[in-house]
Amino acid sequence: MNSWFRETLEKFYPADPIRISFSKLKIFFLFLLILGAVSFIYLRSQNKTELEILKEKHVELQQTVRNYLISMSRANVDEEQLNKIQSEINNQRKQLNEIEEKINKIRSFWFLD
Repeated sequence: MNSWFRETLEKFYPADPIRISFSKLKIFFLFLLILGAVSFIYLRSQNKTELEILKEKHVELQQTVRNYLISMSRANVDEEQLNKIQSEINNQRKQLNEIEEKINKIRSFWFLD
């Protein structure tokens, strides 16, 4: 009985266990480090692209608000049109604020300042 138990243990637990050499472990961690750096650089470049798109949208919205303000300053516009233009300006300003928040979040998170 004792020999059967010993033989079974030796099948699953050999005398020389499998060892990972220190150099292989260093290579593995170096690979993980490089993979992390490449992932960070890739994601940062993607967010730079998104940041440029948001900046373009921001400029477009600023121009739209400017145009609405110019049209409001005309003397021949009645009260209804002024209210409509004012609501459009408020919507555009809200979008501008949201875009500015996104731009600031992307800049601060990905160190793009």
